[in-house]
Amino acid sequence: MRDKLALATALLAATTLSGCVAAALPVLAAGGIAKTRMDGDEPARNRPAVVLPAEPRPVEIASAPAQAQPLPGTLPATVREATFADGSTVTVINALPAARISGEAAAPVGRTSAQPVVPSGQAVAPKTDAPAASLPNAAGVRLTNLTELPPPSFAPVGGASGTTATAFAKFAVQQAAIPVVGGERRSAVLADSASMAPVTRDCSIHPAAVLVDLDPQTGTLDLSRPLPADRELVAGLAALRAADVVIGWTSSRTADQAGAVRKALQASGLDPAGRDQLVLLRFPEERKQTRRDDFAKAHCVVAIAGDARSDFDELFEYLREPAAAAPLESLIGAGWFLLPTPLTPN
Repeated sequence: MRDKLALATALLAATTLSGCVAAALPVLAAGGIAKTRMDGDEPARNRPAVVLPAEPRPVEIASAPAQAQPLPGTLPATVREATFADGSTVTVINALPAARISGEAAAPVGRTSAQPVVPSGQAVAPKTDAPAASLPNAAGVRLTNLTELPPPSFAPVGGASGTTATAFAKFAVQQAAIPVVGGERRSAVLADSASMAPVTRDCSIHPAAVLVDLDPQTGTLDLSRPLPADRELVAGLAALRAADVVIGWTSSRTADQAGAVRKALQASGLDPAGRDQLVLLRFPEERKQTRRDDFAKAHCVVAIAGDARSDFDELFEYLREPAAAAPLESLIGAGWFLLPTPLTPN
């Protein structure tokens, strides 16, 4: 009530005061009103303060250690090489050389605790002293005339290779020496061609023998002229006869040409006494595989020599995928011997 009375008195006095004093009165009056309002809020100061929950502290999650990865765009430097029993070798190299960073190890992918964190929006200057990637010297690259890769193991470069006539004769003599009783002598003839498994027949009870194919890889034995023989094979055959190993000669020639075949073998020195067995076709339509099987029924064929894998078994003539017969490669040098054609022109 006193406040209202003081305000009315001030307004009444303003009409009788000078202009400057009159202008100051409203300001003073406002201050009184403000004070009254603030005084009215006095009880609020005694209210209990509102406590806000504290902000949650960030939880640090340990990250798994980053694993080192090869630099992007690089290729492994490994060169793979496979050598088969016949001596043929296949080397697989990368089509493009792998880039090497000299002087620095490959940086691991991912961020580790030791790596600095770059603030968002801050540009990072490229490292100017980093060594440049070096490539192999182009002088070591050799161009070839190959238009496609050769088969991995069925066409040795340069013809039949990987075994010798001496190795052929030595292996046959060792197998022939295995006793019939108490030993296991295996044939070089497959037990089951269709299985593609390198499992051969058991033939311990039969006399030891070898088969030598006379035909060249792309034709039939030429009987139109005398042909010289491989001297190493002549010596190996003599060792086989001394060990009582039966020698059989197979060819696509028919039995009516047996006289000409025998004459060619005697003249070349391959069968000087003319006592070896001829395993020829009985009629033109017969297969060499049939004649090999017939010979194997009465003999333990411990070794077969030929200039092509089809001389060991005809399955190689019908393969759609030559790689399917890869398990049979273990027989090369261990029953199957790839040798040059016994009779060849000069």
